[in-house]
Amino acid sequence: MEITQQAKVALWGSIEKWDKIVNAFRIAERDGSDPVYKEGGQYDCPLCLKYNYPGRTLHACLGCPIAKDTKDWGCDGTPYENWGADFGETKENAEAMLAYLVDLNDRCEVES
Repeated sequence: MEITQQAKVALWGSIEKWDKIVNAFRIAERDGSDPVYKEGGQYDCPLCLKYNYPGRTLHACLGCPIAKDTKDWGCDGTPYENWGADFGETKENAEAMLAYLVDLNDRCEVES
């Protein structure tokens, strides 16, 4: 799938966000503590900030690589659906979202 250079940069930012969340769970497991992470949904996701910024309703997610991949909006059809569910903020769900984004990145080429 072809995406813009700006979309690729935002996708990498989202990968970094989820990598930090996964690492927070790993550190907590090691230390026997609660994980400390920030997951502010669309308010701190580089892809959302570019394509679905808060307050935008018309053409939400238009151009987002995730929306192109799932043919849906709001991260429907991704592991994020499980994260947002009751008691869904688990290491396993964070790892699944990270794996999805890495796989998506591998399948995306920058438009020439």
